[in-house]
Amino acid sequence: PSLHPQAMTRLREGLTRLFQQEPFHEGSRVNFLGDTRDIMLWLGEGHDPDLPGSARAADAPYTGIRPSYRPRKGPMQRPEELLLITGFTDLDPAWVRQHFTVWGTDGRINLNLADKELLLAVAPELEAYWPAIQRHRTEHGFQRLDELIARIRLPMDVYQRVLPHLALEADTLEISVEVRQPAWYELHRIIVERPSILADTPPRILARDIIESRPL
Repeated sequence: PSLHPQAMTRLREGLTRLFQQEPFHEGSRVNFLGDTRDIMLWLGEGHDPDLPGSARAADAPYTGIRPSYRPRKGPMQRPEELLLITGFTDLDPAWVRQHFTVWGTDGRINLNLADKELLLAVAPELEAYWPAIQRHRTEHGFQRLDELIARIRLPMDVYQRVLPHLALEADTLEISVEVRQPAWYELHRIIVERPSILADTPPRILARDIIESRPL
């Protein structure tokens, strides 16, 4: 709901493709029963706080859960919030953390860094060009998005369709910190805002979480 309608449509379609991929249904995720429409409802799609009954309709799938809770009806605060959505509660938390982020400002996906399954879920038009994309980003790395035309020979109409959904730079960075003590282990996740190279200010911490905590 916080994205442009075109980006929201691409997000919805990308989620559907990602969850329908064959590798997704293997191992600990074989019992997946989720519907991407429930994700969009959790994010607040179609919810109007001024419309009578709107909140009740969004809350209905969660009223029978104990302890009960309500959908956020807005942007998620953590990737793990996906595990609260009806049909998605049995997902592997590690898989969720690997494939999803809630930080960033525009919903675009990084052409140089995104996994193949994520990139093709968001931009399936690139599937036929994936071998060339993979080779170029491994050997050289994309410096500009228009290299998709010059180096990959992407047709102009395909390039124009995928361009609004791709990026080369991230505005946030994720840092993983392992803390090991004689009898204890912790894994910390720290999200920092990537400062401008021209700014003489330290990066701002956006979130800090303990992802794993256990005895050794």
